[in-house]
Amino acid sequence: MKVPITILIRISFLCALYACKSDKEIRPEWFAQGWGEVSAIYNGGAWSNIGSAALSPNVLPGSSCQGSLTVQIFKFSRDGYAREILQFSGIPKKQNGNYTLTSNALLGCSSDSVSATFNTFQDDGDVGKSTYKLDISQPLKLQIISYSSNDQRIVGNFEATFIKGSQFKNDDPAVIKIEAGKFDSPISIKGRFE
Repeated sequence: MKVPITILIRISFLCALYACKSDKEIRPEWFAQGWGEVSAIYNGGAWSNIGSAALSPNVLPGSSCQGSLTVQIFKFSRDGYAREILQFSGIPKKQNGNYTLTSNALLGCSSDSVSATFNTFQDDGDVGKSTYKLDISQPLKLQIISYSSNDQRIVGNFEATFIKGSQFKNDDPAVIKIEAGKFDSPISIKGRFE
């Protein structure tokens, strides 16, 4: 049976359209202010299907992190579920510059340190899969290039290596090495689900 050329062209067009679906279309709608741009080298290759968001302020009463920013970088599955999250917490507002990264959340709110965590998820993005900690023997960097309260944006560079906790027996990589990372994120005071 011979298939008409017009049907083949339509099928080819639809296949190409699906295959070329942009990262922006994969990002879910639940972040109140929209998604920021991210680029990075992830274990030697491009980190794809990612978006960034910043939350402000941290308003825990009496917390040394009060008024600080949190930048979250998500990797999404093709169906829009979170599969990985890199989070920098305790970033002081209005202080551009370089910060030391730490796994200790209590130390991550000082004037020169920021807490960094990395986690993976399965199923619909709510079930944890692996937790990682910083490899302090490798280069670690968070540089805030600009913070604008007028534009509600934060821009920065980052580099970090994470080691998977030994208790997690699954197919996630033992080491996550992120290099040449850059983000340009909108800041929301509402948070993830509001």
